[in-house]
Amino acid sequence: DDPAEVAARALVAGGAAAVTTTRREVDGSTRVSGRAGDQAPSVSLSDEGAVVSAACGCFFAKQHGLKLGPCAHQRALLLVHDA
Repeated sequence: DDPAEVAARALVAGGAAAVTTTRREVDGSTRVSGRAGDQAPSVSLSDEGAVVSAACGCFFAKQHGLKLGPCAHQRALLLVHDA
């Protein structure tokens, strides 16, 4: 399994991930914000559910943006949002 996915599932299973706000943006995307571990990630989704932009203060997200996919914190937020 992908290490970021494993870490995301661990954050969710441990109760360390929560969606705090979900907001429809002017551009039509849906912005989901929340907490995952010690981070406050956010993800913007298209109507089809694709990640169009994302932010997180962790090292992985700062280094790679979305080039290698969402970080574990962003993935945990998505898991909670989709549940």
